[in-house]
Amino acid sequence: MNLFYTTDISGQRASLPEEEARHCVQVLRQREGDVVRFTDGKGGWYRGQIVEAGKKHCVLQILEEQ
Repeated sequence: MNLFYTTDISGQRASLPEEEARHCVQVLRQREGDVVRFTDGKGGWYRGQIVEAGKKHCVLQILEEQ
């Protein structure tokens, strides 16, 4: 299981930082529609679906917050 980190969370959307997005999309080859887990570093754990995937950006729709 891969775990990503972002503090850019607004409502039900989250954006991964450039380095995290590159790792997710280019290295791990995640695509739109894939579900990933991420944290905000403040105790929030999330499950989100990729809705936009590019070389330097990745936007997630939050499905679940734990």
